[in-house]
Amino acid sequence: MAATPGAAAGRPGDVPRDVVQDDDLRGLPSSASTADHDGMPHETSPVEDNTGSDAGVITRYAEAWRAGDLEALVACYADDIVAHYGGRSRFAGTHRGRDRLLEVLVTTAALGDRRLVSIDQIDDNGHSGALFVTESFTVDGDTVAVPRCLRYRVVNDRLAECWLFEHEQHLVEQAWGAAPGAGS
Repeated sequence: MAATPGAAAGRPGDVPRDVVQDDDLRGLPSSASTADHDGMPHETSPVEDNTGSDAGVITRYAEAWRAGDLEALVACYADDIVAHYGGRSRFAGTHRGRDRLLEVLVTTAALGDRRLVSIDQIDDNGHSGALFVTESFTVDGDTVAVPRCLRYRVVNDRLAECWLFEHEQHLVEQAWGAAPGAGS
């Protein structure tokens, strides 16, 4: 069970170690193998699903992410997907193409031991939508939970564009490192 960001003593986003243990967390694997994941969802609360009766690509993406199914997850991306990362980390900016996005995802997962804690809400209307998720990161040796919103534009039943919004941008930047020349 994960704690609500800010529930622990210390800085906002701290998660008590007795609440979140490394083996309780799952997320995007840092390699092509998912053998180190148990494949079981570790939800902290029921998922609010605002989709129609047919699962769109955003819903399929969420299901693949939750299951640790890298092949199904990658199949949701358009070849020319464009991803927008805010903030001042070295990954801030626009990333074009599936290969570049996968490179960023693998690198960021490894840098801060980024893992999916829960998918909190799915909004999927077939041509756009969003995922509201909670992920954990390791920042300065501590595990923190960070709420995130991923807003999508869909074209031809593939994720064509993504905007990533962080609730605790400063924690993400600590985990990923600032861009060269970025001030604190």
